[in-house]
Amino acid sequence: MRTQHIGFFFFFLLALALVACGAQPSDAARASFRAGAAAVDISPTSFPVRIAGGFLESQAQQGGEPLLARCFAFDDGQAKIVFAIVDSCGVPQGLIDEAKREASRRTGILVDHMLVSATHTHSAPAAWPALGTRQDAAYAARLPGLIAEGIAQAVANLQPARIGWAAIDDWEHTHNRRWIRHADRMVEDPFGDVNGRANMHPGHLSPDIIGPSGPVDPALSVLAAQTLDGKPLAVLANYSQHYFGAPAVSADYYGDFCKEVADLWGEPGEGNGPFVCAMSQGTSGDLMWMDYGAAAKKISRDRYARAVAQYAHQALRNIVYRDSASLAMVEKRLQLKYRVPDKERLAWARPIAAKIEDELPRSVAEVYANEALLLWLVLEQVAWYAQEGGS
Repeated sequence: MRTQHIGFFFFFLLALALVACGAQPSDAARASFRAGAAAVDISPTSFPVRIAGGFLESQAQQGGEPLLARCFAFDDGQAKIVFAIVDSCGVPQGLIDEAKREASRRTGILVDHMLVSATHTHSAPAAWPALGTRQDAAYAARLPGLIAEGIAQAVANLQPARIGWAAIDDWEHTHNRRWIRHADRMVEDPFGDVNGRANMHPGHLSPDIIGPSGPVDPALSVLAAQTLDGKPLAVLANYSQHYFGAPAVSADYYGDFCKEVADLWGEPGEGNGPFVCAMSQGTSGDLMWMDYGAAAKKISRDRYARAVAQYAHQALRNIVYRDSASLAMVEKRLQLKYRVPDKERLAWARPIAAKIEDELPRSVAEVYANEALLLWLVLEQVAWYAQEGGS
């Protein structure tokens, strides 16, 4: 496993659990709650740059829309916690750890009180190696320092504040992209076998499909901070929608959402400061904006973002802000089961992967062969650690 995606709203609940459960903060906490936010430009500065998000590697020859690390800091007088949302398809754990260590050195905040996540835009430089895309090493080398700078700025911007949170269901704008097919209409899988009973993007109102493969998570969650005189300071939202689609380089709809929220609040700066907005990635592995159970609709990315932002605005308008909140951070590692290749699959993969040059797959088959071998290597490492008594 080369990266982690973290849904933020569960962390909101943990971070604010004491207040949500009715515990009363101390007088000191009530008098000293602070919030700060900052946005740092993480756009590539040299080209061409590798772009992560497709099955095969692509490049951007020039810049496009800005990419940002949007950072938030909260302080209840007893503890400080930090969120950083990075406009990237994914960020590897080692890079995140490096950014946290540098941010901790600069701010004094413990690394286990920081949460860093990628938005999962498919139109940003390859901070990680993903499917057929190699990491863009030059870009990745710059990223930890930029994330740390954003965190440091957010901490430096801490000021007396009030905080609130809410959630609203937005069923209109996220749908399951993976649908079950009729038994006599299966498709060929990546290994050449006609056994695909479920597949992504089947087409609108297709006669080949029965229904979506599972439910969706419609919750659009918002955490907001304002100054003591009621001026919007920061909004951190979370929604389970994979991505919209944008030409590189772009923050995709996550960046557009921030612009629209700022506009709805009447705040300058497009959500990139001094008012800072971010959209973090939710539980959206199989979720997309297209509803294949209905006729196709033409909608632009900015119009889509505006519509989602309007839902967020409804939730924000109903927030009852609090003068304080007791902060806490809990981290739990999840043990996940995953499929691993059997002997037959490895026998299929090895000769195909052996033809890959420069660690660059040039076909979908080479991508799957490479991924199969990577999974096998992980399994071997787990078995070795278990035999040696490690963890």
